Formats: sequence, C-alpha cells, structure tokens
Amino acid sequence: MYSIDDLKLTAERVRNAIDRSAAASASTPAGGTSSFWAAMLGQRGNYPDINTIMVCRRAGAVFGIGDDPQGSIEREASYSARMHHIFARMVSSDFVAGLPETNFGSPLIFEHDGVSRSANFRMNAATTHRVMELLKLYGTGGPIRMLEIGPGWGACVHQLHQALDIESCTIVDLPENLYISTIHLGTVMPERRLEFIDVSGGPIREIPERSICACLPGAIARIRAQYDLVLNSFSLQEMSLENVTAYIDWIESVLAEGGIFVSLNSHGKAGVEEPSDYRYGKFHIHHWDVFRPSPPGFFNTIPYEVVLARRGPQSPKYPDEIQNSLGWLMQLGLDQDLRPFGKAMVSGSIEPSQHFLLSEYNRFFCANDDQARLRIIEALRPLDRTPIWPFVAANFALVRGQYDSCNVLLQEAGGRGLSGFARVRAEVLKAVLARKAGGRPSLVILDGLDPEFAYPEVAAMVSTGDVDPMIHHANRVLRRQAH
Repeated sequence: MYSIDDLKLTAERVRNAIDRSAAASASTPAGGTSSFWAAMLGQRGNYPDINTIMVCRRAGAVFGIGDDPQGSIEREASYSARMHHIFARMVSSDFVAGLPETNFGSPLIFEHDGVSRSANFRMNAATTHRVMELLKLYGTGGPIRMLEIGPGWGACVHQLHQALDIESCTIVDLPENLYISTIHLGTVMPERRLEFIDVSGGPIREIPERSICACLPGAIARIRAQYDLVLNSFSLQEMSLENVTAYIDWIESVLAEGGIFVSLNSHGKAGVEEPSDYRYGKFHIHHWDVFRPSPPGFFNTIPYEVVLARRGPQSPKYPDEIQNSLGWLMQLGLDQDLRPFGKAMVSGSIEPSQHFLLSEYNRFFCANDDQARLRIIEALRPLDRTPIWPFVAANFALVRGQYDSCNVLLQEAGGRGLSGFARVRAEVLKAVLARKAGGRPSLVILDGLDPEFAYPEVAAMVSTGDVDPMIHHANRVLRRQAH
C-alpha cells in the first residue's frame, strides 16, 4: 500500500531533482518556456503541496495538461457526457474498461456505457488506442523502449504500460509539468524504478529496464539511448520554434532502427507557423492523416497524425508546399477527402495534377490579399473536381460576407460527396446561415455525431443565427485579417 508518507517522500525527491536542473535547462534551446506555456502556467498554481497533489485533478493543478475545471459538478457531468459522445466514435467502452484508472489526484468520474472513468482518461484512452494501432502498422515488435515528450500528467504513459510490453520509458517536460507527471507515475507504478537524468553529466547510452526516467528538456543533449517509440501529442505545437528545432534534431538521433516517431500536432498555436516548420522531411514518412474524426472543441486546431521513421536511401522527398497545403486544408475540417493526397505524398507517387492542385491551395493560403486569393481560387474551379474546391471557396465567400454564394458552394460540396468533419462544419454553417435568414433549421446526427449536443458553441450559433464565430475561425485558418 502506498502511504501518504511515501507520496510525500516522492514529491520531495521529484522537487529536489527538478530544482537541481531547472535553471540550467531553461538556458538550453530545448528548455526555454514558450510564451504560450508561460501564459498557461500563469493561470494555475504550480508545484502543489501534498494536500493539493491528493486532489490535483479536480483542483486546477493540471490545467493545460489534463482536467480543466468546468466550474460545478453539473458542468463536469455535462462535459463528461459530451466527451464520451465525441470519443466513443474513436475508442470502445470495452477498451476503456480494460484500462484501470487510478484514484491519483481524486479525478471526477462519471459512468457511460457501464464504465466509470474521468473525461480526460477517456480522451487519453483514444490516443493510447490509436498509438497502439500505429505501432502495429508501422512499428517494431517485442519490448518497447518508449520516449514521450510532454506527457501531461502521465495518463498515456500509464495506459500504454497496461496495454503493451514496455521495456523502459523516458519522459521529458517543463519543470512545472514534470513535477505532476513524475509524482503521478512514481505513485501508481511502484513496480517501476523512478530515476532522474540531470542536465549535467556525461552521455547516457542505455535506459535501465523497468524504469521510468524523467528529465527536463535541457538534459536531452546527454541522452544517446535508442527508442522504438517516440510520442509527442499536442505539445510541439505549443513550443517556440527554437524548442521544436532542438527536439526534432534530437529525435532524429535517438530513433531506433525500425522505431517510429508519432507526432500528433498542428501549427499556428505558438512557434510553428506552418507544417513544414517541423522539418518532417528529415525522416521517412510512413503516414500522414488527420488525427481523430472529430475534435473535442468545434473550433479546435486539428492535429495531423504523422508517423515517421529513420530516413533511408529509398525515402522520397516530401515537398514543403504539399505538407503545408495539407495542414492548412485540415484546419478547415477536411480529412477523408484529403486522404488520397496524403497517401500519394508519403509514397512518393503524387501525380503532377495532385502536386499542382496542392501547390495552388498553398499559394491561396499564403496570399497577401483577397484579390490574389480570388484569382487563385477562380483558376482552380475547373481543375479541382473534388469536394475540396467548393468547400474552400465557401469559406472564402463566408469571410467576405457573401452568404448566398457560400450556401450555394456548400450545397455543391455536399453534392460532390463532402465527407468527414468538413461535412459536419458545412452542415452547421448552413444551419446557422438559415437561422440568420429567419429560418428554423435543425441538425441531424452525422456519422454518429450530434453536433448540437457535442458542441455547446454549435447549439448557440444555430439557435441565434450568429455567424461571427464561423467567420472568425475561417479568417484564422485563411491567415486573413478581418475586414
């Protein structure tokens, strides 16, 4: 039994290890705190004491890396129901039930489909399930040497240890977050030896078996071990470009032969302004697609799911303009309709016509003014017979206040078979415009997703006809200043 005294000793040990290296880590290229994370950390209490640690998952101490407080138990229950509705499309209740959730941090749990878990645990279970699928498709067999950069409060690390044969695990994070994840993992996994890698010292070529090794970003320069799985979900996108560059260069050096790097990130949130800033071309790209069929928030940035390996002599080139175009289009909600382009890019078999279309869409997103965009989108009209063209053109018409044209283009996109989350956004936009015009629209369940139940912002827009949030989102994706 793990006692309060044990927890106190673990917390003291973790804090001492962090304090030894925090200043030195902050001065390194990987270790600086981005402005995004400086603002995030400023909104919460950091390095919580024992009393707060015992309830950290309901006390706001994991804000930004886990359970964000909803304000009341009623709102927590509503949020849990909505997240279950969204994520049940990605991970079965049987899979969730097979992963034990510990009571560390006193999470708020709610029952859905006969399974009692916290909302954040279910969300992490969907990520864990997908990582397992990608490992099966592209990874190596046998015991896994795992590295996670930015593990949050450690949910995926714990879940993957329950589901896979993990030989060793290394976690890297900012001091304030590493404090939470390391105490959590050291508490709920007593069978694993908890170790720390300081910033100062010689090279480390092996990570001990059955260990969890924790370190601050400044310590990565010491690590020369090889990893079969490198995972980063939603944190490279929150770093400065200097941070990202340091991590990508390091990952290239520690990714084992046959290992995979799973990156679930977007752009436009912090230092990474466009997908090519990640420099994925340094690797062999196995796979590039949208992560999750629907995001937890209607206007959330949408991560692209990229699986990378060591680059080999037969690895194709992955043109920056193609990566960028796919990333921008994904932010509008396009997913299934982009899949043929993503598969062609990673296989090196992209056709000249596909390359041209994506290059022109990249020019569209990068254009400096609406007249330039208009010329590009009009030139693409006869060339792109997929649902992509009318959907992009509809969003462009929306931001210019051309609502009738927007409606017609959305109808055309639907007629061409628009699918996935883009179809959800299109149906929502049509309903909002209909309400704005005085109609009484209703939304139906699309591919198992009820948009008005899943997203309060959708329910509000449809009930009021307020199209401004849709315009604001489209302006942001189109890199366009509101006029």
